[in-house]
Amino acid sequence: MKIRHLVPLMIVILALGCAGMPRGSSSGDGETSWIQTADHWKLALHHYAAHSRRGGPPLVLLPDVYENAAAYDLDADHALARGLADAGIDVTVAELRGQGQSERPTWWNERRADWTFDHYVEQDLPAIVDAVCRARTAPKVVLGGHGFGGLAAVVFAEAKPEKVAGLVGLGVAARLTHLNELHRTLLGKVDDLDWLAEVPAPLGATAPAPFVGSRDSLFDVLLCNGRKLNRQTVADYYAHALVPVSVGVARQIAGWLQHQSCAAYDGRTDYLAGLAKIKCPILLLSGQVDNLIDPADSRDLLDRVGSSDKTQRIFSTANDYFDDYGHAALLIGERATNEVGGYLAEWLASRTWP
Repeated sequence: MKIRHLVPLMIVILALGCAGMPRGSSSGDGETSWIQTADHWKLALHHYAAHSRRGGPPLVLLPDVYENAAAYDLDADHALARGLADAGIDVTVAELRGQGQSERPTWWNERRADWTFDHYVEQDLPAIVDAVCRARTAPKVVLGGHGFGGLAAVVFAEAKPEKVAGLVGLGVAARLTHLNELHRTLLGKVDDLDWLAEVPAPLGATAPAPFVGSRDSLFDVLLCNGRKLNRQTVADYYAHALVPVSVGVARQIAGWLQHQSCAAYDGRTDYLAGLAKIKCPILLLSGQVDNLIDPADSRDLLDRVGSSDKTQRIFSTANDYFDDYGHAALLIGERATNEVGGYLAEWLASRTWP
């Protein structure tokens, strides 16, 4: 099946609910609790207590906008959150609105899938960070995330630097200037999704796992293109770690791609304008063959940040890693827990935190 035939299918699956299965919490040692945002959405927090704690601020990780917490704890061999806890780091994986065990639209509530990226920054993250600071008795957190979840962390740090001791991004950029055929094709389909904002619950709640038999499938090319990714792991990721994408978020990100910008939904706030004010340490972890977030775009974000302590690490065979990592492989690669998690753990341990 050709990519151009799969594009409409991918859009519909992601928007309607590519993983309608109820699983959304971490599958291993995470302890789940719930908090409420100022606008009354219930969010799930999955805490992984550190084994032989090293000290330092607690680490809060966010999934990408189409993922849930299972992306950080898929199974015993693909569990970045558990690996970090084993390394002595206190970890909380926080699910944003609509993800996993956080509140989401259903047929029996009045929620609609029309929230925007701004809601993550202005409503969800203040509640998440405050809750973790209270629970861990810490003045600040190290805040990070995968893809656009990581970008939400960066934008939050612009607005609330007093709450963020450090930033971590896994496949994160503020502008996508290296557009490929997939980006451009997806852009052309966004206008077809307006009606979905009125749908109160995910429909078509089946995983795209049947479509992963060929490495030419759109999901594989865009997200899971690492050469050494295990196919069963990829199928499990599709079946358990993907969630519907809000139409508001999809349209906002599409606008960024079209205009080479990164702004609030109403266009009045430029999220790039305050990057130079970020002074905390920042680490960006990039996949060499990431087809969603090009490593060069991650470098552009890093160059815009005002911190004197900023690092990018690219995971590739040229840098002596197991594989040339793609976007999802940063979390579910066959050696991601040891390679990506290990590098992150050492970066955290090597810094003196306030």
